[in-house]
Amino acid sequence: MAEAQPEGFDLRAHEEIYGSLLNAIIFSDLDDDARAQIAQALQHSPDPIARAQARGVTATARQYLGLLVRREHYRAAFRAFFRD
Repeated sequence: MAEAQPEGFDLRAHEEIYGSLLNAIIFSDLDDDARAQIAQALQHSPDPIARAQARGVTATARQYLGLLVRREHYRAAFRAFFRD
């Protein structure tokens, strides 16, 4: 059995996008001060994905839309990969 994945797939980058989007949604109902405190705590976390999560917590609408575009590139790559 061989490993297979879409050409150019970067698992770490994909996980960072996921973590950013997830935290943007989870913490969207908090006020700016609460989100800033969460983001600061994540910046000091030893978790390698925490900085991406912090970016999601404080993401602007423009940054959020950019994350959605990046996620869609991965989704398109996987659709093409499984179509072939």
